[in-house]
Amino acid sequence: MMDRELQESEERAQKLEAEAVLETFWSESGNIVMKAPSGHKLKDVARYEVKVKESIVPEGDLEELDAEKKV
Repeated sequence: MMDRELQESEERAQKLEAEAVLETFWSESGNIVMKAPSGHKLKDVARYEVKVKESIVPEGDLEELDAEKKV
């Protein structure tokens, strides 16, 4: 039981870390785009924010989903 709790705790920590990295990236990306010289390709960047509810994300990995498609 403790192993499962430890694994779940590690998974939550990894998820939070990944979310923090993405948040940092997107919060800093605006500054990079704004500092780009006029006419630079970075000025063509569009931002679009989407949040996916965890309840609609399929369980399992991509290999399992691909196997289901082939059946």
